[in-house]
Amino acid sequence: NDVETYKSIARIIIASAPGGTGPDSITYEAPHVQQALAQPFHGGKIRVGIVSMFFKDHPSGKMFQFINLLSRDFHLVVFDIIDVNGQLSHDPVALRIRSRADKHVILAKNDGLPHMRTLIANEALDILVFGEIGMDPGNFLLAFARLAPHQVVTHGHASTTGIPTLDYFVSYRPFERKEAQQF
Repeated sequence: NDVETYKSIARIIIASAPGGTGPDSITYEAPHVQQALAQPFHGGKIRVGIVSMFFKDHPSGKMFQFINLLSRDFHLVVFDIIDVNGQLSHDPVALRIRSRADKHVILAKNDGLPHMRTLIANEALDILVFGEIGMDPGNFLLAFARLAPHQVVTHGHASTTGIPTLDYFVSYRPFERKEAQQF
């Protein structure tokens, strides 16, 4: 059980980061979040965003191939993070994931975290899913911002992150120990 260790690391990162309230702040909160929490049912489609560096033939990318089965009752935004080389994958897994998206947004790491936060915040999402967090420092730091009222992490980080803005960890029974719900 490493929950308290990861929470301590997250607290140290927050305390040592520059302050402020705008997109430059590690703890930035998107403008729509408080209103969405106060009035969660806006009457339209539920807006879901999925952010990943690995929407390609990679274990994290393969995990998200299910989104083709996601109901069209959801408005799906796929945020593809590209690294400093600017390479966007065009393999079958990447194309399958993007084919279900109602919108595809490229987040270039070269543009910096404030710009990435702003692009995600502009989508006024209801739910934001982080495909992986522990595999890249930029993804890890991006998750400290509150960019949607409900934020989810999944198996790209196989244990807790300790990050207070992540509300849910989505897993499946064969992957977990019996006592997993305690963490």
